[in-house]
Amino acid sequence: MASTPNFDELKEACGSEDLGEALKFLFKSEISEEEGFLMRIGDECNQLRAKIEKREESIREAISFGPSNGIAKTGLDCLLHTQEMEKQRVLLLDTILAEAREAMYIPRICQCGLPTVLRTSWTATNPGRRFHCCPKTGQDSCSFNGFYDPPMCPRSVQIIPGLLRNINHVQEVATNNERRATMFKNLLLLSWLVFGVYFMLN
Repeated sequence: MASTPNFDELKEACGSEDLGEALKFLFKSEISEEEGFLMRIGDECNQLRAKIEKREESIREAISFGPSNGIAKTGLDCLLHTQEMEKQRVLLLDTILAEAREAMYIPRICQCGLPTVLRTSWTATNPGRRFHCCPKTGQDSCSFNGFYDPPMCPRSVQIIPGLLRNINHVQEVATNNERRATMFKNLLLLSWLVFGVYFMLN
């Protein structure tokens, strides 16, 4: 397995303390293709998520003191700022990791003897997780050929399906409202047409 890079050395090499710039430099140097690098980024993401989740408890505790407590308010402002910065770092690392995996994708050979393609699972147990799949469709496909992405954390598996259900519900409500609006508009036009004909005949 390839050795994992040292982030301090990487920042020094690229001449920037910004993690995003350091990672861009790393990609330009083609070190991103190393398996150890991807594992290091994944570990970094998991550690940041754990810190974010733990910090949420401190934020809720600081909020419970109320706005009148000056010390608590100052601490809360610091916590919120740090929390936002950490969330941005996770988002950046997730994006870079996804792009690196996409660029490094090596198809498997399915049972049909063809190179597999990447598809995304939206099941309750693996929401958003990509997997190797036969390029054929229907009954000719040998279908699933193993997962491409690592297992999702239990928290993500718990939250994502609920978010998807909420999104689908909102879209369904919006579609129904649009249909009702169209129906009322047509009824209004029809009523004006009937009124116009009645007025002309009388």
